[in-house]
Amino acid sequence: MILEYARSILGKRIGQLTMLVFAACLAGGTVLASSDELGGESSYGGERKGEAASQGTALILLKLKEGKERCALIPWIYRYDCLAQGFTEASQAKVRYRELEPAQEILAMAGQKMAAVVERHVDPAQPPSRIGNRTYKAIKQSARAEANAEAQAVLDETESLLLRSYGPPKMAAHYERIAMAVSSSDVLLRSALEPLPGLHNPAIEAIRRFAGLALSFGRVYG
Repeated sequence: MILEYARSILGKRIGQLTMLVFAACLAGGTVLASSDELGGESSYGGERKGEAASQGTALILLKLKEGKERCALIPWIYRYDCLAQGFTEASQAKVRYRELEPAQEILAMAGQKMAAVVERHVDPAQPPSRIGNRTYKAIKQSARAEANAEAQAVLDETESLLLRSYGPPKMAAHYERIAMAVSSSDVLLRSALEPLPGLHNPAIEAIRRFAGLALSFGRVYG
């Protein structure tokens, strides 16, 4: 009699436990469904993705900033190749965030197009400028205006592509910041159009170029 009573009580307990587990599973399914309805990711996951996007954008902006700072230190004839390399380096930054990949592809294309400007106007008589582990080609002084116009067109196209290719709305602000950083590179092109004293005196110009390179090297490594 006692044994049968114990079995009866145990059976009721197991039944209650089964119902509790079933209810918990239903509740879990409701939570998952709610997460899916909200976009397929929890708020915590969204915060982590947002942080990754911000860090990736900051790294690209840092590479662009470092490139512009280097280009500002060297004579204008080398700046076009310097800008080309700066865009390429920014495109290769280890971002590891999928939704920033289109931005880096656009920057890689900008680097290629700026390098093409250099190749069209390269000055074979001018020795490359070596600063640290980077080497920059010079363009012909006679091609200054033409190269400047072509380089500006590259900047304008790159900015436009970035503003149109941001993907999800949440990435718009990130792409806008990168586009602004690219557009601000035009200050280097404007300064490249400034008159050069002694332009028609090859000896004086050679001295000025040598002095400029020496000063640039001192600023970077002094």
